[in-house]
Amino acid sequence: MNANLKFQKFFYKIGLFFKSPKVSFLETELLKETLNYSIQDEKLFKLALTHSSTVRTKVKHSNSTITNERLEFLGDAVLNLLAAQYLYKHYPNASEGDLTISRSKLVNKTALVKYAEILQLSRFLKTHPKFSTSDNKGMNTIVADAFEAIVGAIYLDGGINSVIKFIERFFNGSIINIENGESSQNYKSTLLEALQAKKLQLPTYKIISTDGPEHSKIFLVEVLISNISRGSGSGSSKKEAEQNAARIASEWLSEQTD
Repeated sequence: MNANLKFQKFFYKIGLFFKSPKVSFLETELLKETLNYSIQDEKLFKLALTHSSTVRTKVKHSNSTITNERLEFLGDAVLNLLAAQYLYKHYPNASEGDLTISRSKLVNKTALVKYAEILQLSRFLKTHPKFSTSDNKGMNTIVADAFEAIVGAIYLDGGINSVIKFIERFFNGSIINIENGESSQNYKSTLLEALQAKKLQLPTYKIISTDGPEHSKIFLVEVLISNISRGSGSGSSKKEAEQNAARIASEWLSEQTD
């Protein structure tokens, strides 16, 4: 990179800090550097960083073609596939249930927000001014969705191998401990603590059904909060099914805070 471009980028970063208008060329150069990816179709990435709050029309179904919603949908699918592949490759002795829980840990909203923060992705986002304050809780969902949209854009722009190269640095940096069939996260405890903090009714777990022969049963469990089902999960044991149900309920509860 020549000295002149470095000089321009330095002052552009200052401009980002003071919320000055963005310059398209310099913004793209910074985004390439941030993602460590050579962008081919700049329009895709501009779309990936455009939140639906920037669209004034009230016709929701038309917004998706000019915001990042469709790329978010694609990116979510690609992330889940690659997370599953990553875990399958790196944890050959883990059970299906442990792999499922760990995949959620790699790609749930908490993880996506962390990945977006590493990239400081919010610098590039185009949102409604009401989301500009750093303490706005809704920004967590917005940056998580934007990260998924970026993954979708990289997939369309450079193919699956480009996404693998981009995403594995985040997966490698995540602590996943599923050796000896143990998942690193206790979703039942997480859900219990979150409900207690919000002074909500504690959860109850109910077996909906069991299937399969005696030596290989599959349990289906639902978790109820205030007598309303907030998630269900299956597993080869009651404990595993309850953990999967608690994971779904925890994700539901997290979404209520944004």
